[in-house]
Amino acid sequence: MNITKFCCCSENMCNVNFTDAYVPAEDIPPSTTELAPKKPLNSLFWIVAIVSFVFIMMIALGASYYIWKRKPKKNDVETGHQHPLPPPADYSLDKLKLLNVIEFIGQGRYGCVWRGLIDDQEVAVKVFAAHHRNYFLNEHEMYKLSGENSALLKCYGGGEYMMAPGGLTDYLLLLSLEQECLQEYLKNHTLDLVSLSKMSLGVAKGLAHLHTDLGKPCITHRDINSKNILVRADLTCCICDLGLAVVPRRAENKSISEAGTLRYMAPEVLEGAVNLRDCESALKQIDVYALGLVLWELGTRCSDMQNSEPPSYSPPFYKEAGENPTLEQMQTLVSRHKARPLWPPSWKDTAAARLLCETAEDCWDQDAEARLTSLCVVERLLELPSLKGRVLHSIHPPASPTPLINNNHLHDHQIDISVGTIETLLSPSEEH
Repeated sequence: MNITKFCCCSENMCNVNFTDAYVPAEDIPPSTTELAPKKPLNSLFWIVAIVSFVFIMMIALGASYYIWKRKPKKNDVETGHQHPLPPPADYSLDKLKLLNVIEFIGQGRYGCVWRGLIDDQEVAVKVFAAHHRNYFLNEHEMYKLSGENSALLKCYGGGEYMMAPGGLTDYLLLLSLEQECLQEYLKNHTLDLVSLSKMSLGVAKGLAHLHTDLGKPCITHRDINSKNILVRADLTCCICDLGLAVVPRRAENKSISEAGTLRYMAPEVLEGAVNLRDCESALKQIDVYALGLVLWELGTRCSDMQNSEPPSYSPPFYKEAGENPTLEQMQTLVSRHKARPLWPPSWKDTAAARLLCETAEDCWDQDAEARLTSLCVVERLLELPSLKGRVLHSIHPPASPTPLINNNHLHDHQIDISVGTIETLLSPSEEH
């Protein structure tokens, strides 16, 4: 309230008679403005629209995924990375009784192989003695799990069989009968680039098929070498002898590294330093190391990659470790000195030769995790036939590509790797 007053008279003592008249203000009711009610949104419409949109998108994504799965992948077509077919049904026990064993073929580590006839079909009969029953069961299972593939030896089945009347019960695997093993073939024949490409690609495809887990479990061979690779009449190759093969996720750690042929063992196996934390990758890398040595064997017998007649066949490290290398010799060569087989001095500097050399070296890398995968090897080898005749015009072409993983040049020197003998050792790489 404002209490300020003003005098408006002009006489003396005019404020003696003063009256304060208070006039209360009128109560004015507050004005209210009624707002027009908003029109409510049609919530049901939006719910239906959103649900319909999500449903249509799910149908579209499902259709796209179905079309993508049905379309063959480029890598699968080009590399032969095929989904495995169902394993063939085993011959029944009645069929095994009709088996006619004809001729002895050879002796393996855990069984011998015979040529036989069943239903007028020639088969290879692999016979396991009773005390090697576990190897029979393992190999039989691995053939079943791997499915059919042209780069694997076909197994028709197996079971118990008595080779001689009144004798002990043996265990048989009936396999397709092929020409001979790769090692024997290389002893008696040289290769051209076409046959080299066909053979090396067959081996790599077989290993890639074992390693894949598409439609089957991943399987590692654990004994890749030129004796466990067979050559067919059309010069394609297939992998055989799955007696030591394992499914990595089921493998026992204590037996992982207790397998293989000494000459083809990777450095981590020789050292007992296999990475057990990633068992599957470690076992695949061990297989790829041995594959690199097989590629070296094939390359050294290829006339198209050399300026003169290829040298006679010899397995890896034969000159350094002899016919039957010991564990100590291989540890000295491969693990301690990081040595690898030398390429022939007459090696040509062509694109095909360089590709094969680099692929083999990337397979036998000292660092297991730096090695190629088997599928990557297949992709590289597919390029070989197209490189025939292409010469690399480098300023300093090497007479012999380095066999060591770090691409350092080699110099021969002498070192004692066995008691009482002096052997010529492949030169070590420089220490990292």
